[in-house]
Amino acid sequence: MKTGVPFRELVACGSGAAWRDLLVEIYRSAQAEVRNHVPGVPEPHIVYILQGTILFEERDPEGEWRRLEVKSGDLFLTTSFAPYEARWKRNGPDPLVALSVFVGLPLLAEATRDLLGPGAQVRRLREFSGEADPELARFLDQLRGELSLGEAASPMLVQGIARALAVHLVRRYGEVPCSRSTRSRGLTVFDLHRVDGYLRSHLDEEVPLAELAGLAGMSEFHFSRVFKRAAGLSPARYFIRLRMERARELLGDPTRNILEVGLEVGYSSASHFANLFRRETGLTPTEYRRSLSDAKA
Repeated sequence: MKTGVPFRELVACGSGAAWRDLLVEIYRSAQAEVRNHVPGVPEPHIVYILQGTILFEERDPEGEWRRLEVKSGDLFLTTSFAPYEARWKRNGPDPLVALSVFVGLPLLAEATRDLLGPGAQVRRLREFSGEADPELARFLDQLRGELSLGEAASPMLVQGIARALAVHLVRRYGEVPCSRSTRSRGLTVFDLHRVDGYLRSHLDEEVPLAELAGLAGMSEFHFSRVFKRAAGLSPARYFIRLRMERARELLGDPTRNILEVGLEVGYSSASHFANLFRRETGLTPTEYRRSLSDAKA
């Protein structure tokens, strides 16, 4: 199983020179049930469950759901280029907290050359779910400790941990070499993270495709093509999904009226907002808010 656990409340994120070639984040979710579309990127993705227990399900688009119970201490490694769907239900009182780490391809290439020689190609890593790996957990705990320091994190220490982590991944989980075309296809996770963050900070505005392509350093045509390959959605559809995700959060606040929610996610027409919301969720905003009230009753 891939287990790219879908969270939305960001607790901490590594930024600055210390975190070069790593994307390290801690997420927390107190929601009882979550469903999400997980993009496919070339970088290996490690998920380390820090707290909570959930019943997690995933599937390839339109495929069969695969189920797994996820608990504190579990480790997962995903190396999927293809997007997939995920959903989960909390199985206990504690909110779910997870450390998410994407390892940049330059780090893996450096580790591969160190272990296998100057001309060695980056290895595809074997995926695993719930596998015990005390050494990997130790590296992740060290990264979490530096993450908690914020701007005081040591670039030398973080980069040292990152290199040791990359060597460990290649040594223990490296399999067949990846072809150059496989490694270079699509957006990197760093491109996607930058675009996703920009869209989330502009939900109430219209965002031209040229701006997004510029963030990734690509032409509009190339960006549209590789974005859809990674996310499984066009940039426009992805933006709508982000807006509806935020709208669901806002509708949970009974003090906000539906027109106000629509305006906050970029829709001045209440009917247009309601139509898009229903297309994404199967319910009108009013029906969705009522379902939340019924669930609490």
